[in-house]
Amino acid sequence: MDDLSDRIRELAERLALDHFDGPPVDPTALAERLGLVIEESVTAPHWVLRSSGPVISLPADLPPDRARFILAHEVVEVQCALAVPPLEIARDEADRAERMFQAGASDLLMPREWFEAEGTASGWDLAHLRERFEVSWEAAARRVPACTPAACCIVDNGVVTTRLGSPQLSLPRRWDPLEREAVGAAYAAWPSPTPHEREGPHFRCVAWPALPERNRIRRVCLLTYPSEW
Repeated sequence: MDDLSDRIRELAERLALDHFDGPPVDPTALAERLGLVIEESVTAPHWVLRSSGPVISLPADLPPDRARFILAHEVVEVQCALAVPPLEIARDEADRAERMFQAGASDLLMPREWFEAEGTASGWDLAHLRERFEVSWEAAARRVPACTPAACCIVDNGVVTTRLGSPQLSLPRRWDPLEREAVGAAYAAWPSPTPHEREGPHFRCVAWPALPERNRIRRVCLLTYPSEW
C-alpha cells in the first residue's frame, strides 16, 4: 500500500474514532457535524464545492446499506480534498482514486480496532458484524481479511466475482473442494439464512447466504480461515 493510500485510510478511521464512541458509525450525522450538505439527486453520487460549502448528492432510491457506504465514500473524498495539505490524486488516475476512497469508506464505517474486537468476540460471525456495523454482507466480508488471517470470496449466482485475502496469505489459485461444497450447500438451501461450515486439516470455511436476494442475484460470501496454506 502506498503512502497516499495509507494517509487516506488513516484520515477515514480517525473521523470515526474522533466522532463516535463505537459502532455503528452514522455517516449522515458525521456529514452534518462536518458541515456538509446532503441532497437528493437523479445522477450518480458526487460532490461539489459551492459558495456555501461542500454539497454531496446521492440518489434517493439506494438500499440503506448501499446508501451508507456511498455516503461514507463521498465524505472521505470531501475530507481528503479539504485536508491541509489536500490529499490529491492525479486526474488521470480515476480508477486508483476510486479504489482508495472505497477502502477509506470501509475504514470509516468499520474501524479496524472496533471491527477486530467485534469479530474476535463473535467468532467472526458475519451476520453479527453486518448488523453491528450496519453494512452490507459484502462490505463486512471484505473487511474480515484486513483484521484477521482469512480469505474472502464473493460468489454471485455461482460465479466468483471477488477473491481476496489477508496480506500475509498466499492464496491458492483454485478453490478447495470443501470451499465449493460449502458454497454449494448455501445455494442448495436458499433462501435459508443458515451459514454452511466445512473444516479440513488446514482450514475452516463458512459460506454465508447474503439475504435478501437483490436484482435476481443470489450472493454467497465465503470466508476461509487457514491454519496453514
